[in-house]
Amino acid sequence: MRAVRLFCRVNSSEELLAFLRLLFCAAYFRVMKRFVPLPSLVSRAVPTTKPHHPSIGPDRIAELGALAARVIRAGGDPNCLERSLTIYRQLIRSGARPALAVNFRRELHVVGHVWIVLGGKPFGKWDAASHAEPFLWFDETGGIRTARSPAFVAGGPEVSSAGD
Repeated sequence: MRAVRLFCRVNSSEELLAFLRLLFCAAYFRVMKRFVPLPSLVSRAVPTTKPHHPSIGPDRIAELGALAARVIRAGGDPNCLERSLTIYRQLIRSGARPALAVNFRRELHVVGHVWIVLGGKPFGKWDAASHAEPFLWFDETGGIRTARSPAFVAGGPEVSSAGD
């Protein structure tokens, strides 16, 4: 019954196709995150085909991506890395210019958080990390930079090249 309710959230054939693409990507990233380093994983998220402009807006892409990430976890809470990479890829395909922010904090274990930035602000219902540790910033081409603080402005965070 729960699967029927989830499926009813898809409103059109274009949304169904986008959802299936997001579902496949979420499953792919769920497996590959265990075997591929993060920069390579992000570069695999960047589509090689030309962007197309579907009638699905960025907010709806985020909803469908979050739904796809939930479905591959059998209705459980989606992992922020899987969800963000999936939505990041589809946003690029739709012609948007998202960025992916990754933050790590060292405690007893390394704790990380990933979120999407669109238009210089955290995108979607998921907050950016609240701690001011250095983090990685991937642009829409998969290019990597490091940032000193997660303060977002219209042009993105103040960044430096990863080699600095």
